[in-house]
Amino acid sequence: MMLTVVSVALVILTEPGSAERVMSVVTLLSGLLFIGIIVVLVRRKKP
Repeated sequence: MMLTVVSVALVILTEPGSAERVMSVVTLLSGLLFIGIIVVLVRRKKP
C-alpha cells in the first residue's frame, strides 16, 4: 500500500518524459495490480 502511495506522489512530482517518471508509473501500475489481486482474493474467500 505504501509503495502505491509513494508512487502516486512521485508521478505527480517528477518531470514528464524522465526515466524517474517512467519507473514511478511502472511501480504505480504494479502496486495497483497487487492491491487489485488482494481485493479479488479476499472477496472470493467470503461467503
